[in-house]
Amino acid sequence: MQRELAALKPYLKDLVNQSTQKSRGGEYVCPFCGSGTGPNHSGALGMYHKDSGPAWKCHACGRGGDVFDFYRELHGVTAKEALSGVQALYGAAQPSAAVRLQPHTPAGHPEAMEAKNKAYCAMAKTRVNESDYWKRRGLGDRVICRFGLGYDPVWRTGYGEHAAVWKAAIIPTGMPPGQSYNVRNTDPFADANQRYRKTGPGQLFNAEALTHAEKPVFIVEGEIDALSVAEAGGTAVGLGGLSNVRLLSAFIRDGHQPVQPVIIAPDNDGKAETEQAAAVLEREMGLLNVFTYRPDAAKLYLGAKDANEALLSNRAAFVQSLITAEEEALRAANAAPLTPFSGKLICMEDITQEEVQWLWKPFIPFGKIAILQGDPGLGKTFLALRIAAIVSTGGVFPGQDTASGALCNVIYQTAEDGLGDTVKKRLQDAGADCKRIFVIDESELALTLDDDRLREAIKRVDAKLLIIDPMQAYIGANRDMHRANEIRPVMSRLGRMAEETGCAVLIIGHQNKASGGKSLYRGLGSIDIAAAARSVLVVGEAPHSPHSRAMVQIKSSLASAGKSVLFKLDPAQGFRWGGLSDLTADEVLTYNRPREYEAQERSECEAFLKKQLANGPMLAYVIRETAKARGYTEITLRRAMKRLGARSYRDKNSDGRWYWSMKEDQERQPDLLDHVDQVDQVDQVDQVDQVVYNII
Repeated sequence: MQRELAALKPYLKDLVNQSTQKSRGGEYVCPFCGSGTGPNHSGALGMYHKDSGPAWKCHACGRGGDVFDFYRELHGVTAKEALSGVQALYGAAQPSAAVRLQPHTPAGHPEAMEAKNKAYCAMAKTRVNESDYWKRRGLGDRVICRFGLGYDPVWRTGYGEHAAVWKAAIIPTGMPPGQSYNVRNTDPFADANQRYRKTGPGQLFNAEALTHAEKPVFIVEGEIDALSVAEAGGTAVGLGGLSNVRLLSAFIRDGHQPVQPVIIAPDNDGKAETEQAAAVLEREMGLLNVFTYRPDAAKLYLGAKDANEALLSNRAAFVQSLITAEEEALRAANAAPLTPFSGKLICMEDITQEEVQWLWKPFIPFGKIAILQGDPGLGKTFLALRIAAIVSTGGVFPGQDTASGALCNVIYQTAEDGLGDTVKKRLQDAGADCKRIFVIDESELALTLDDDRLREAIKRVDAKLLIIDPMQAYIGANRDMHRANEIRPVMSRLGRMAEETGCAVLIIGHQNKASGGKSLYRGLGSIDIAAAARSVLVVGEAPHSPHSRAMVQIKSSLASAGKSVLFKLDPAQGFRWGGLSDLTADEVLTYNRPREYEAQERSECEAFLKKQLANGPMLAYVIRETAKARGYTEITLRRAMKRLGARSYRDKNSDGRWYWSMKEDQERQPDLLDHVDQVDQVDQVDQVDQVVYNII
């Protein structure tokens, strides 16, 4: 048996490569703490060789071990189950390269990691009163509640001989708070290397204060220091360590310019590295045109080492010390000379007023971005190709009395349909002049929205319409369209290209599964996508006949919104234009939804849940948050759970947390319920887990 286990250990690298991805520097993204998903993309999970065989370790969260430990942590299973799982994967004579795993949390996926961390922080917040740690630190209920501080009496770190269980204080970090969290051991006698851990990508504490503060903001070293300043009535951002100076600079460069003077307040510890880091911070802020003020640390902290010690030693004096520093910073800022302006100013008096030019008024303007979105299968591509056909022949658009007369060139970029068997046939059916419709060749290099080839192609053929179908295919491999800071620069650049070339840009997009709320928020991805567009159109089903569709304008920034445009997609007669209508977005997005769309959503949710539970039980709140991130509602998720015969149970050996598992798992492993405190039927409420979910 030992020989068989030893033979499986070399498969560690294969398992890691299947479960996560390499980050910059050759290390891996940690699928457990998220190290490597931050702005520096520098992962901390590495592999090395021990006498007992290949091993792995994450230097950020402390987890490590061999191939069995990695499998156990990845899927949240017992050591015995991990052994069986690795044997099932690699027990054959040679490794199966075709095996691909579904990680417990999608490796390196920021949304899933943030959802998991947010749910954990919410759970820890409910237990904050089980410890007096925060009160011993001098913090009151107002600050504890405001910053979502928490407590976990059984926080686990490390493996093997390094395994430990902490009574841990939990501090949410990031923006919004909870993207990641920091952990402090509440044991005052713990070893130096057993006192502090970071979970998730490196994040600042209370960073949003930079853009919302009403008075000067203190920049301090740690989260406890920032909390102490808040307790004393000030406002502070915690770096989370002197090494995060660059992280603060990157945060400001990303559009979070401070609105108040910044007070640099490092610890009063007399260390050379502290002084050096403070000097670097001053220089970085100067380069970013941020006014900084640095008081004497010994005076600010009343001779104590840091803000927390000052708060505990003499609260009233520390409050006054902060007020004095804030007043001095404001006086210094008001007396400082204005920074010379090196940019270029444009006077509006010198601007020539221009009228908006339209490709199809009021739906598609020249030189601007328009979006056409809708659920799959409703005819967005058919509609886009009809628009391209009209442009190529100088035809008449629905709702217009006369043709434009101008025969214009079109660039149609698609990633979903074949050019020969689908696109050209549909263009010919639409009566398009195919000599005026072009496609950028992607056979050697994939195209993205910020690719210079777009501008070059528009200029080469003097195109007046660029169609991107769909947007999701052209975002770029390393870019998340749900993150505003990643998608905003792309849309800004695309908008400038449209304005400079005069070409109308029509982007085809899918919709998310959310129902209710404003239709503008139904577009897949960040709301910044819709914000960058001057016109947003949505395609939905119209209640006139089984094959009727309607295009409804839900945003019109340059003219009054137009009437809805009807068309039909008849299997026998193909695409046919209809008339104009007063149908609204709510009417077309909800029509016929219960029978068709919701059935599809239920089926997709069942497949999602079955995949999540394929490798055994999972924490209930992790499943819920992952499902929520994908657009599934609680009621849809529970119905899928009931149809699959899944069960929920509370594990008394894991601090009473709720898990979900497939019924066959419990039948196949009778010992699974040996440590279960309570088993609920699916249509009952997971009480502890529901508390966490409701808080979120």
